[in-house]
Amino acid sequence: MRTKILFSGLLLSGCSLIVNPADRFSFDDSPEDGGADAGQPVDAESVDAGDIDAGDQDSGAPMAAPTLRYPWNGFRTGSALTGALEPPRNALRPRFMWEPVDGATSYEIAVSSACSATSRDACDFADAVLGTTTETAWRPEANLPVASSAPVGTAYVWRVRACSGPCSPWSEVRYLHVGRLLGDIDGDGYGDIAVGAQDFDGTVMNEGAAYLYSGATTGGIQPPMVFSNPTPLTMARFGNAISAAGDLDGNGFDDIAVAAYLQGVVHIYYGSAAGVSTTPDLTLTDPLEPTASAFGWTLAATDLNGDGFDDLLIGAQSHDSPTNAEGALFVYFGEEGGLGTTPTVLDSPSGQELGQFGFSLGTGDLDGDGLADVVVGAPSFDDTSTNEGIVYVFRGRPTGIESRPHWTIAHPDPSTAGEFGRVVAMGDLDGDGFADLLLAAPYSNDGADEAGAAWVFAGGPGASPPVGLPVSRPTTEAMGWFGSSAAFLRDVNGDGFGEMAIGAPGLDAPRNNEGLVALLLGGPSLTDAVGSVRLVLPPDAREGAFFGFVVAGTDVNADGRTDLLAGAPFFGGHGSAYILAGTGSGVGAPIGARLDHPDGQGGATFGWALGRGD
Repeated sequence: MRTKILFSGLLLSGCSLIVNPADRFSFDDSPEDGGADAGQPVDAESVDAGDIDAGDQDSGAPMAAPTLRYPWNGFRTGSALTGALEPPRNALRPRFMWEPVDGATSYEIAVSSACSATSRDACDFADAVLGTTTETAWRPEANLPVASSAPVGTAYVWRVRACSGPCSPWSEVRYLHVGRLLGDIDGDGYGDIAVGAQDFDGTVMNEGAAYLYSGATTGGIQPPMVFSNPTPLTMARFGNAISAAGDLDGNGFDDIAVAAYLQGVVHIYYGSAAGVSTTPDLTLTDPLEPTASAFGWTLAATDLNGDGFDDLLIGAQSHDSPTNAEGALFVYFGEEGGLGTTPTVLDSPSGQELGQFGFSLGTGDLDGDGLADVVVGAPSFDDTSTNEGIVYVFRGRPTGIESRPHWTIAHPDPSTAGEFGRVVAMGDLDGDGFADLLLAAPYSNDGADEAGAAWVFAGGPGASPPVGLPVSRPTTEAMGWFGSSAAFLRDVNGDGFGEMAIGAPGLDAPRNNEGLVALLLGGPSLTDAVGSVRLVLPPDAREGAFFGFVVAGTDVNADGRTDLLAGAPFFGGHGSAYILAGTGSGVGAPIGARLDHPDGQGGATFGWALGRGD
């Protein structure tokens, strides 16, 4: 039985893993350019605003307006540089989805760039693109026009109505960013890579540092931009968590948040046409408990209230609210000119001492209502076993975020314990327009001591969570810690379905604690996805590297496929990170050179954190 501790350290494993060579995920240096079009192509034409409501279709008693499903408010379709590719890799021809309407024989969709995200409800849809289809999904036949200079991409608004002779009223209006890529700090269309080294010794020991590499066709351009701890403090661990996927001030450029959890601060750096400064524009601290709350242990960004600005979520897993270390979540809402400084605070729903609510965070639209939701893990929650863990899902609301969880998800196999919810990820694996949940218990004693386990839960509008589907593990090796990290990858192989990456840094592959990453390839069936795990082995064999300690994704080379980012914070004693190319068959060879700590400082743990880009 694991003892209850606030900051669990890594244990070394001496066990070995025998990997079938046929199961190894081979590097593919010649990616295919194909990919199935997940949309329903129909004719589309540009029309004047006055034509949208014209004709006798508007006469008679209207039927109900369609309920929109996907994409949600603030969705990014990907890099504008992919406009010459065929869908689904072409980010300028995104797919739209809505619910069927009884009696409808066709649907009309209007998509416009004439209105801003913040005033979309008053949009007159001037110069809209109008599409007609008999299906409940539509993809434009031609590329939607977007800005080609930084920040590339353009915000669009969209709505749908149902027709059968007369047409229904128009649906709600949603917004999305066409041709804009998550994690693109400089707005050039290439995904950028943010890497944390929380144990870097600057002027004092373990003050930490963070590094930003610009994406390009050849990988991460070196040398990187260096972010030093603005207020050096021994053991501050600046760079323990990074968020690089949110436009908090709405200027079209993504911003960076870097935490120093033992210092209890989060520094915000705003992206702009002039670039991002290494001097923070804003510094946040726990307003209720300035010290010892682990404020900044984890970070995430998304538009929770659909107002056109991304919001910043900060987990403080040791916050007393007021029970000792029950944990808390702080939500800071984006607005014009910058981030608001008065947070909404969510306390642990259980209020359990040492429960560590806020240890993990994930975001995505679980129920298809157009607003992003938040999944929060409390891995040290005790129920039938110590450190069993529990997970909560809070829905985004027009007023902010729910104060009580919409879903509470208990450990599917509590007898194995293992800190369920220590790692969470959220994204649409099966292409139905609802984000799915991947929830892990990396210290689960399922088959062997701390072998680890993970489950996928299907998203949907239901009031109760579905039954979790167990993910097929590459091995039940003891101390493998399968599920120590996880990330949703938008689309690795270009088939229109998302993927999940799961790290197992303690696995011997075959060297002791070499680590590996398991890849779940998305498709129409979640059952197939969780049962077809593919292995991604470290490109450079090194004992004790802990490859897969952290994973993330972004389209570094702007080819329309998400690239896998994987950290190995103990590689070579200083730590490293890799950019592994998304290819037609999955994950291929590294793009560019391995990213090593620029100073080569021993014990820096470069690769401890990666900024989420997808």
